[in-house]
Amino acid sequence: MGKIIIFLIIIGVIYYMFRPNKKIKKDNNDENEFVPCEKCKTFVLKKDAKFKNGKYYCKECDADS
Repeated sequence: MGKIIIFLIIIGVIYYMFRPNKKIKKDNNDENEFVPCEKCKTFVLKKDAKFKNGKYYCKECDADS
């Protein structure tokens, strides 16, 4: 009975050492980053801003141009 327990412990340690790493990697989280509008200088979320010619514009300024 003792040999079975030791064998199971060894198997558990080996599994723990070689299991796949399931850590969640953080991305740059661009959706919560604020950028200034090139025209009106207000800050808007990067995911809501329009990117044209290397510059960010808010929705209102993008509609005006």
